[in-house]
Amino acid sequence: MSGATLHWHEAAFNILYVGTKEWHVTPPLYRGFTGTPAEVALERFPNQPFGVRCTQLPGDLIYIPDHWGHLTLNHGFGIGVASIVKQRPRGVPGAV
Repeated sequence: MSGATLHWHEAAFNILYVGTKEWHVTPPLYRGFTGTPAEVALERFPNQPFGVRCTQLPGDLIYIPDHWGHLTLNHGFGIGVASIVKQRPRGVPGAV
């Protein structure tokens, strides 16, 4: 099984053309990097009360918001495309 370990970045879209992908998504407070394979990271965080799990099938488009943590597990062969969503710099209200 292949996949991506728990990580985060700017908002992104991911579309799957072939295969099945399992997603585990966590809010920014729990987003950390694990540095371990996805299967091992998932074993260390079983039944996360703060996480969301879903399965992506061919044709499904998934949007991951800014700084949300996520790990993926591919169930067999898969083809997909992902893209980071470039956003305008956000100013701080009241800043000069």
